[in-house]
Parts: sequence; structure tokens; C-alpha cells
Amino acid sequence: MTVACYSQRLLNPFRGVMSVIEMDEVDAVSLDGRSWAIYVHDEQDPWIYQDNLDENIITPDVKYGEWSEESGFQHGPVLSTMDYPRIQRLGRAMLDIIKQKQSTLPFPLKDNYELWLLDAKSDDPLILLDSRCIEDNLNEEIFPCWIPGQRCKQSFKSEALCLQNQPLNAAEMVSMLINERAGSTPKAQWFWRDNNGTGFALQGKNIGDALISRELEGDAFPQLLMDTHWVESDAVGLLYDFIAWQAPLLLLLQNVTPDVRQELEMEASKQALAVADLYLLYPEFIDKYILNMIRVEARMRGMETEQDIEEDNSLSAYV
Repeated sequence: MTVACYSQRLLNPFRGVMSVIEMDEVDAVSLDGRSWAIYVHDEQDPWIYQDNLDENIITPDVKYGEWSEESGFQHGPVLSTMDYPRIQRLGRAMLDIIKQKQSTLPFPLKDNYELWLLDAKSDDPLILLDSRCIEDNLNEEIFPCWIPGQRCKQSFKSEALCLQNQPLNAAEMVSMLINERAGSTPKAQWFWRDNNGTGFALQGKNIGDALISRELEGDAFPQLLMDTHWVESDAVGLLYDFIAWQAPLLLLLQNVTPDVRQELEMEASKQALAVADLYLLYPEFIDKYILNMIRVEARMRGMETEQDIEEDNSLSAYV
């Protein structure tokens, strides 16, 4: 039985890392290293179990259930196949593997194929749009545009932007700056990154032959997934605020230098609950004192939230 453990970034925008455990017929995924969803691959020939079912119809994977040390195992609500013994056998096998492998988190990143939006002036990588673990579907439609995402639009606030009295939402302003830098005919390009970080250019969108044949050193790719060297003085504060807001997520990256990681830790300490949710997937936390303080604060804030809920419930019967 072959077991593969790896991580993959969730992108455009960057919103974390997914940990994956793969076996031949079953997978498990987690976004925080605690709670795991287990999926059993459906049979390639489901028609053998069901009369009058079109053999060309491929039903989706079956969610066997979810498991965490805190909550235990919860069965999935729906089974889409009649081979229940097979689901049970594979699901239980994966549960055993999760319990063995959880202590080895974080798993190494496997998504070495990276799609970068390019700087219109230099053709250098500007911001990471997508990533893949294997060289499949790189030719599918590419949208050379960076989007901030709903969470960013709702949660990201910038003191620097407020001081400028800008009418735009902070997330929309970041998006406008980045996409304007990409130019009126934006270019995006796939690269394969080796273990040293060197990028070997592949195909892309709106790029010429000269760009396809190039090779870029590792330092050409921003370690925090977004280049900021081009930013003019009046926008520096906005992008600094954005990186600070993303700090708990950026600490998940595995190629961050110690000095940059320490700066991110200081910024992330202002978001204790987010850090407490993700710290199991951090490859390193340089200042252990800060991490311990964050976890204590998160625990206390969690207790306050539980107390508020209990108080609300105690009043509900009398309202």
C-alpha cells in the first residue's frame, strides 16, 4: 500500500495550504492539521452494482467522514455507492494512517508548477495566481488577473488607505494596483520550480517565444508570493498593511527566510485566533515566546466566546 503525504497552496488569492494524504483508493485532506476529511474513490465501474445505470456516468468520490482528535470520527451523511464494506475498509485504513502521519506535519509542498502574473515593465513574476502538483491541464484557459477574494473584501482594512481618504475598499485598491502593474494586456506564465527555487519557463497567456525559453533564479520569485519593489511611496503603506493582514497565512509558506519569518510572526501576533488555528502547519516559529503568548490569548478569547454563547442560551428560554 503506497502512501503519499504532501501540501498544496490554495490560490488566487492565497488563502492557505491544504495537507493531503493519498493512498490508492482513498484520500484525506486538512486545512488546519487537526480536522481531516476522508474521501473514498468511487469504483470505475459503478454500473455493476446498479441496474440501468449508464456506464459512462462517473459518480463523485464518497465522503467517508471527518476525524479530529478533539471531536473523534463523524460519518459522512450520504453514500453514493452500494459497496459499503469497501468504503468501511478503506476509510478505517486511512484513519490509521492519519493518526500515524499527523505528527509529521507540515508535509512538504508538492505544487512546483506555478502560474505567475507578470510585471508589464520587466516581465518578472509579479504575483502568484495558481499552482499545480503535476503537469496536467496547464493549457486550460488562463485568466491573467489577480483577485482579492471575498474574505479579503470583507475583512481587510488599511489604516494607510484611510489616511489617504480613498473611497475604494482596501481590497479593491490592492487589486487595482496589482492589475494595473500587469498592464492593459496582462501576461501570465507557468514555471516549474526545482528544489533550489530556480524557475524553468513554460507556456502561458499573452507571452512570446522569448519568454518561453527563459530560466529565472529563485530570487526572481517573491517569497511572499507578491512583488512590492515597484510600489510608489503613496501605496507602500497599503501593501504593507495587506501583507501584515495575511501574516498568519504567509507563515505557512516553506521558503521564507528567518528574518522575514520573524517579521511575519510579529504581525501575526495581532491575529491570535488565526495563528492558533494554523500553527500546526507552520514549518517553523522562530520566537516560541510569541507563539505561546498567542496560544494563551486565543484560548482565553475562545473561553470568552463560549461563555457568551452559554449566557445567550440561558436567556433564550425567557425571551
